Amino acid sequence: GLMLVEMLFCTSLVALVGGGDQPAFSPRRLRLWDSSKRASLCELKFVTAVLAVKLNRKRVVVALELMLHVFDITSSMKCLHTLNTVANPKGIIAFSPNE
Repeated sequence: GLMLVEMLFCTSLVALVGGGDQPAFSPRRLRLWDSSKRASLCELKFVTAVLAVKLNRKRVVVALELMLHVFDITSSMKCLHTLNTVANPKGIIAFSPNE
């Protein structure tokens, strides 16, 4: 199964994170999927479970319990920032859709 599915606006780009009783893949793995081509664009692996993902046209933000990762979609998912945070067990992210 899947724990998280986040779509980039009304595009075919979808972020997927495994979860549930029979996960499709690890909850520590984020897969960016092009639903129109039915193909994986990239996979990112993390040391702990991915709790939330937010997308805009330039960035992907991934929340772990104690960390945020910010990636650049336009440059082959280059990691721009890794930020330590206080405990965030629900993976709450506020993110501008415009920047």
